[in-house]
Amino acid sequence: MGKKPSNGIENPLSRALGLRLAALIAIVTVLACIASYFRDMSSAEKTVHKQLLEYISERGLRESALFLESDAYQARFQKEYIERYKRMGDEDPTDWFAEHMEKRPEDGTYRSKPELYHGKDMELGRRDVSASMYIGSKTKITPEVRRALAIGYDMINQYGPAWREPFVDLYFSSPEKTSVSRWPGTPWGLMMDDEVEWREEEWMAITMKEENPQREQKWSGVLYDERNGNWMVSGVTPLDIDGKQVGMVGTDLLLDDLVERTISETLSGTYNILLQADGRVIVHPHKAEEIITSKGTLSAQTTTDEHLRRIYELASTVTTLPIVVDNEIDNEHLAITKIQGPDWYLITAHPRQLLTDKAWRNAGGIFLSGIGFLLFTFAVMLSVIKRKLADPLEELTKAVTCFEVSSCQEDGREDELSENSSMLSTRPDEIGVLARAFVDMGDHLRTTYGALIESEENYRKLFEDMIDVVYRTDKEGLVELVSPSCQQTFGYAPKEVIGQRMGDFYADPNGRDIFLRELSAQGRVTNFEVQMRRKDGSISWVAINTRMLRDAAGEYAGTEGVARDITGIKDSEAARLRLEEQLRQSQKMEAVG
Repeated sequence: MGKKPSNGIENPLSRALGLRLAALIAIVTVLACIASYFRDMSSAEKTVHKQLLEYISERGLRESALFLESDAYQARFQKEYIERYKRMGDEDPTDWFAEHMEKRPEDGTYRSKPELYHGKDMELGRRDVSASMYIGSKTKITPEVRRALAIGYDMINQYGPAWREPFVDLYFSSPEKTSVSRWPGTPWGLMMDDEVEWREEEWMAITMKEENPQREQKWSGVLYDERNGNWMVSGVTPLDIDGKQVGMVGTDLLLDDLVERTISETLSGTYNILLQADGRVIVHPHKAEEIITSKGTLSAQTTTDEHLRRIYELASTVTTLPIVVDNEIDNEHLAITKIQGPDWYLITAHPRQLLTDKAWRNAGGIFLSGIGFLLFTFAVMLSVIKRKLADPLEELTKAVTCFEVSSCQEDGREDELSENSSMLSTRPDEIGVLARAFVDMGDHLRTTYGALIESEENYRKLFEDMIDVVYRTDKEGLVELVSPSCQQTFGYAPKEVIGQRMGDFYADPNGRDIFLRELSAQGRVTNFEVQMRRKDGSISWVAINTRMLRDAAGEYAGTEGVARDITGIKDSEAARLRLEEQLRQSQKMEAVG
C-alpha cells in the first residue's frame, strides 16, 4: 500500500502481437513451401512419367525398325531359298561346284576361287562385288551339300547388293560347315579358320533345333569382330527342308551407330542402357571399358554393381511394355521398353534428384518471397498496432495504475491521466468502450479505496489501542501475530513473541495441558484462567478466549484468541477471601468468649 506504481512494460503489446503475427506468417510460409514442394514434385513426376513414356516408346520403335527390316528380308530369303531347293529336286550341281570351288592342299578345305571374289579387271579398279565360299576339311561333300551351297551362293549374290545398306553383310551357312558370305572388302570364305567349330558359335547354335525348336528368326548376343574392330550382332534364320536343316541365312548389324545414339541421344539429365534378355550388358555409358574388356560378356546378373543388378531385375520382371517404374532404392525413374527383334531392354534412367532440386528451388523462391512479405507485413502491422492499439492501451494502462489515488497525486499525474482517459473514452471502438468502463470503475474504486483506507486506519487504531492481547498462531503453535498491548501486559515487545511457541509462556504446565485438551475437544476455550510468566519472571493471571482455525479443506490451521490480564482481579479476590476468613475467625472467637 502506498507504493508508487510503475508504468514500465516488459513485453509491449505491439511487440507481442507483431511477433505472434510474424510467427503465424512464418508458419504459413513454411507450410506453403512444403505444400509447394510436394505439389511441384507430384506435378513434375506426372510430367516426367509422360515424357519418359513418350520418349522410350518412340526410341523403341525407331531402334526396332532396322531389326524388323532384317527379319522381313530374311523371311523373303527363307521362302525363296526353300522354293529353289525344292525345284532343284535331286539335281547334283557338280559342274557348278568344279567351276567355283578348289581344294586347298595346305589345309584340305574347299574354298571359292579367288578370281570369283576379286574379279578379272582388278587392274582397272573394279570393285569387289562377289561372295566367297568355304567348306571345312572334315565336311563330307554330298549332292545335298553341293545343292545347298549352289543355291546359297546364287541368292547371296542376288540379295547382297540390295542388302548392303543398311546391313554390313549377308551370309549363308550350314551345320555341315559350309559357308557363303558377302562382306565387300572382306573375303570371309578365303579367310575362314578351319579349326573353328562353328556349331558351338552362338550365331550358328541359335539356329539349331536344340536351342531353337520353334525355328524362329533369332539374334545373337553382341559380338566383337577383332579383325575389323567392330561391335556387331547377328540376325539368323534357319532354312529347313522337310524338317531337316540344310542351312541358315544371316546378316550382321554393326552397332556403332546404335551405341552412339543410345549414349548421346538422351533426355536432359538422363542416361540410356541396353541389356540383353539374359542380362548381358550391350550399352552402358559408365561401363564401356568393362564391356570391351569382357568382349560383350559383362552380365548385369553377376556384376558387383548392385544398382545395375536392380535395374535388370526390374526390367526383367515387368510384364507390360513400354512402362515407367520407380526404382525406390536408387531414387530414380526407369523407362523400360524392348527393341523388337533381338528383344533387348532399352532403359532410360531418370534420377529423381533432378525433380527434387527443381522442386526445392521453387520452394526456396516461395520461401524468400514469403520472408520478404513477412518483413514488410511485420513492419506495417507493427506500426498500425502501435499507433492504433498499443499507444492507446498504454495510456489506458497508465490510467489504470492511478487507481491508487495517492500515487498519482504525489507525482502530479492525476490531471494528465484523467484527461487521457477522457480522450480514450470518446473513441467509438472497443478501446473506447474499455476506457469508459475503466473510468467508471476507477471512480468506483477511488470511492471504495478511500473507504477501505479509512476502515483500515480505524482497525489499526483499534488494534493498537486494545488493552487485551490479541494473537494468532499457526498449526505448529508458533505465534504469527500479536497486538502491541503484549508489551504492557507481559513485558515482551511483539517482535520478541512472534515466532515463539505460545505454550512456552505458560507458568503452569498442568494448566497448559488442560487448556490444550479443552481446545482440542471443543474447538474453542472461553474464559480459561491460567498463570503465565512475564518477561521479568513475575507471574500474571490471564483469562484466555481462543478458537481453532481451519483451512478451506477443513484441516487444522492454527488458533486465534484474546488474552486479558486478570492479576488485579485475582489479587482483589484473594484479599476479599482473607477478610472474610478473618471475619469468620473473629466471629468464632466472640462466640467462644
